Amino acid sequence: ESLTYRQGPHTTADDPSRYRDDDPELPEWRTRDPLDRFESFCREQGLVDDAALDAMRDDADEELRGAVERAEATPEPGTDELFDNVYEELPPELARQREEHVAFVERNGPFDIER
Repeated sequence: ESLTYRQGPHTTADDPSRYRDDDPELPEWRTRDPLDRFESFCREQGLVDDAALDAMRDDADEELRGAVERAEATPEPGTDELFDNVYEELPPELARQREEHVAFVERNGPFDIER
């Protein structure tokens, strides 16, 4: 088990300074980051060096690029799928909302949501 701390923003679009003051605990948490500590441990034990870590990062980047390509090639789901896989059995109110949504799209056509 590892206890960690979010050291940076949630996303590149996030500006935590809008809602979060400078945290006096952050420098201490940076010294306790489990990934950095594990890397240091592996280096100290002679299990990895810069070349091995670079190769691991390259492999991870390649795997991530492949996953992004597969995800981007996946057809967009219908907006009615918003109601799927939320509950084992859709509550009556949500079932009614889903039916209303499907009828709306049938009358007005699909709509595109700006990203």
